[in-house]
Amino acid sequence: MEDSEVLAEPHRLVVWSGRWYMVAYDQHRNSWHSYRLDRIRHLVLTAWRFGQREVPEADITRFVHSQTDRGDTPDAWPCWGTVLMECPATLVAK
Repeated sequence: MEDSEVLAEPHRLVVWSGRWYMVAYDQHRNSWHSYRLDRIRHLVLTAWRFGQREVPEADITRFVHSQTDRGDTPDAWPCWGTVLMECPATLVAK
């Protein structure tokens, strides 16, 4: 895979299929994209500020799903288990 420079306005992190993605607006391409965090190299922080943008979809996880498949399709989990917790459902759901 070829390295490319991206000037991104990060919006949110999303977990999908055991991988973390950064959803961001790309200044060079003038469009929204998702980037796998494990593929980000040579990160350069700037003092550049940007304004809030309207996100591409209300369900940001659906946006990540809609991006080009880069070998990150859902896979079976390596193990299954059951957990019994004495907590309110509202706390566990978070």
